[in-house]
Amino acid sequence: MKVTSCFDNKGNPLKLDTLKNGNGKVYYYFEDGVLDITVKYKKDLEQ
Repeated sequence: MKVTSCFDNKGNPLKLDTLKNGNGKVYYYFEDGVLDITVKYKKDLEQ
């Protein structure tokens, strides 16, 4: 599944993941749009 857009609870756009073919980053946010954590993946494994 590919996420094409993501917004905070006020409708402001959030940065999307850069995950492709099991490699890249996924961004997790609080409801107010503040970045919580960034998780890096390499070959489908969390780094």
